[in-house]
Amino acid sequence: ELLYVSEGAKELWGFEKDQLMQDNQIIWDHYHPDDLKEHKESIQASKEKMAEWFHEWRYIHPEKGLRWQRGIGKPSKLIDGSTAWDSIIVDITEEKKTELNLKEKTKYLTILSEVNQELINYKDWDSSINKIFRLIGESMNVDRVYFFKYFYEEGIEKMKHIFEWCSAKTFPQIDDPQLQNLPSSHIPSITESMHKNKAYHAKISDMPESDEKTLFKESGIKSIYNIPVKVRQKL
Repeated sequence: ELLYVSEGAKELWGFEKDQLMQDNQIIWDHYHPDDLKEHKESIQASKEKMAEWFHEWRYIHPEKGLRWQRGIGKPSKLIDGSTAWDSIIVDITEEKKTELNLKEKTKYLTILSEVNQELINYKDWDSSINKIFRLIGESMNVDRVYFFKYFYEEGIEKMKHIFEWCSAKTFPQIDDPQLQNLPSSHIPSITESMHKNKAYHAKISDMPESDEKTLFKESGIKSIYNIPVKVRQKL
């Protein structure tokens, strides 16, 4: 039950305060489902210990979409034995974005440092590549990390799949014949970007219909991110 709701309710929750005081289930219905259990547990813990309540959670705002909120409240016992909280709830979405961005940057800088150390101190190239690919794959939460080598055969530029890391839930594709000695003209979007020293990324379902898209779909690829790597000025 909400005993009092300020005029900021519309901005915070997306509903008028009178509407919320009549039916606060509206708010509960818009909590992010992954955060609801922990949110209720935080309130219960505050009640049992009569300690200050503090919690952060995600809220699905009907107009603004996903938002982050923070609640701080002081519990007190009422005459009838029930518990009431004098609380303040604020939107912390921008603060949370900054925090999450910083965590992501720190994580990637740590991974880059590990990759650099591996490249500097490697003793066995194959094992080092596998370790580097694992670091990249796990940090980016992807299914596969590939390494393709460009080469020319009878005047035709081709690509050869020579290294691969796979997550535990993914089948290797390094033996897929479609990905061996593949003419680069079969994947023009990637090839063009690689030769321009530019990264290429795409969600396969959003690509226009083409032989390139068909190749990706047949290989079970749903999204792709390619980065050009040059050794002695060669891809």
